[in-house]
Amino acid sequence: SKSILGEYTYQGTIISLESLPRQSNIQGSIECFNGDWYVFYHRSMNNIWNKRVICAEKIEFDKDGLIKPVLPSSNGIAEGLDTSKPIYFNSAVIQKNCRYTNGGKYGSAVIKDNAEIGFRYVLLTGKEKKISLQGEGLDNITHVIVTANGKVIGQSAGGEDIKLENIKKGKVEIVFTITSKGETKLETFRFFNKS
Repeated sequence: SKSILGEYTYQGTIISLESLPRQSNIQGSIECFNGDWYVFYHRSMNNIWNKRVICAEKIEFDKDGLIKPVLPSSNGIAEGLDTSKPIYFNSAVIQKNCRYTNGGKYGSAVIKDNAEIGFRYVLLTGKEKKISLQGEGLDNITHVIVTANGKVIGQSAGGEDIKLENIKKGKVEIVFTITSKGETKLETFRFFNKS
């Protein structure tokens, strides 16, 4: 609209949490800070509606001045998740066929059968050699595939460490596709630079 009084034309959704099932409303707002625009919102944490995490994502505009759709990220306005530290499964922004509990230090992703859990974005150094999962019931896992921006970088036949290949330095979306024959609770995963 050219005026706050209208008329308005619907141009789409700024941010959508489609990849995060069981979310309550996100109550977003946009604000300019130091010349850049951001969308600020909150989403529920561990699938509990009254437990919230505050989020902020940078907004970009197209050539016509319209806001480009914003993807929710695990890191918000930070550049990306640091591979030298544990990454908590409750920061996942892709959650398919899993649920979350308050178990563990920061909550756990609970999976049974097939699940997809993804993190947007992780800063790879290019030196990562393996990923180790931490949680309960890891012996129930029968298969894990790890992708970076859609390309397979590692897999394992079980809950043991996942050897990584073709790792390139950069900011990527990491997705775990996990098959489990029983209940598995995943709390963190960690990258290692040694095999």
